[in-house]
Amino acid sequence: KTNASAKASDVEPPAQLETRGAQLRQACVNELGADLFKQVYAYLKRQQNDLYAADYDARMREELLSILGEAKLRLWPLVDQLIFLEEIEEDPGGFLKDW
Repeated sequence: KTNASAKASDVEPPAQLETRGAQLRQACVNELGADLFKQVYAYLKRQQNDLYAADYDARMREELLSILGEAKLRLWPLVDQLIFLEEIEEDPGGFLKDW
């Protein structure tokens, strides 16, 4: 039986998220190299503010393609997932605020 009245701020991230984030970061650095990883990570963090632009996906893909190249473009979702995991770690209840 769960407590349906629990507040979002009461939610703690499982320890596995921290481990998952560290493993994901290391995998991305291993695949991209430290410099390219930093460049892609910084780009994706900046783009979060522009999430609802009409051409968001197409423009982002084009820009990431120029940064990563076709062969490494497949790593884009992994870096994006890492950013999401880090945000959950920073504010565990924050992702539930709008629910």
